[in-house]
Amino acid sequence: MSEPGDFAQSLFDGGMNCAESTIFSLSQFLGVDSEMIPRIATGFGGGFSRTKNICGAVTGAIMGLGLIFGRDDPRGNKETCYKKTQEFIDSFLSRFGSLKCFELSGVDFNTSEGLKLYKEKVHRECCVKLVRFAVEKVISMREG
Repeated sequence: MSEPGDFAQSLFDGGMNCAESTIFSLSQFLGVDSEMIPRIATGFGGGFSRTKNICGAVTGAIMGLGLIFGRDDPRGNKETCYKKTQEFIDSFLSRFGSLKCFELSGVDFNTSEGLKLYKEKVHRECCVKLVRFAVEKVISMREG
């Protein structure tokens, strides 16, 4: 398989949304095969289904952290996953200044003008960087 960041970008450029691309790339890298991935992430794209909320690359990354550090039953320890998620969020905020899709992209996906701007410029100049960062950061947290 190609590098996870490259794979995530190819998925994203090919039509998967940001959250789908992030979690699917991470799951493939981790060897997690589930018919639910990327389906489980679809509603998170575009800042929670185009509602200008949390970036889908962030939610996909947090799901990926759950694949690595999550628990399987309620008696399991969730603290490691919580700490890793906080570390990821701090890193993302430090790098990009926000977690919100609209603040990061400036795009209102509910307008034709916003969709046009996204397709012509924002996908390539903004969102690809967010997806690649999310995937690569999660992988580095696994290894480090």
